[in-house]
Amino acid sequence: MLSSEQRHLDAEEELKKVKKICDQAPAGDKKEEAMQFYTAAEDAHKMRMNNKCIAQLAKAREVLK
Repeated sequence: MLSSEQRHLDAEEELKKVKKICDQAPAGDKKEEAMQFYTAAEDAHKMRMNNKCIAQLAKAREVLK
């Protein structure tokens, strides 16, 4: 089982990956929606709500598929 700190670091790495995907996405509704999920993930990460952060990042990825 991952420690709380490791989970937080994993979420931070995932944030970086999804940010890169969002930045490379073409402008439009899907990018805007993905960025809303990304912003929610950032907020959750700041509050150390790692499960919520990961869930929001998954939603951002799904929008950009």
